[in-house]
Amino acid sequence: MSSFYSMREKLLPLGIYTDEPGSELYCEQQAFAAGLDLLFEQLEEMEAELFISTAETYGLSEREKLFGRVREDLTLSQRRELLCKRELMNFEVLTLEAFGRVLESWGVSDYSFVESLTRARLTVRIADELDETQQRVIEERANIEIPAHAEVRITYGISDE
Repeated sequence: MSSFYSMREKLLPLGIYTDEPGSELYCEQQAFAAGLDLLFEQLEEMEAELFISTAETYGLSEREKLFGRVREDLTLSQRRELLCKRELMNFEVLTLEAFGRVLESWGVSDYSFVESLTRARLTVRIADELDETQQRVIEERANIEIPAHAEVRITYGISDE
């Protein structure tokens, strides 16, 4: 129901207003209702963008910016799936599968691991084409999110470094 009819229902029983089309009150109600309808539409959109499962635009892209890059190359359902993986991160379990989920939550899709047991190091090779800004974001996320006791080295490209 529009705001106009809601206001009309509340004001008419008071008996001091008339809502004849063209009257001052009628015009004011129409103007107020139009403004309120716009606000309610914006609030509904904001509420939808608040949750991963219902977000379609800025609700997804703003979350993706927090964790890496905006993945407009993916479908909405794929983007939601990556963000949900990100929400489920648990660094208490340091397995290759866990590191893979971390990378995917950062928007990385083409990666491989090289383990060096003698050096106690994990090298992550990221083959996605990333610009310097995207690489910097991944490095920052790694420094923040990967525990300090885990020696992890990240390389870019498909070369053998």
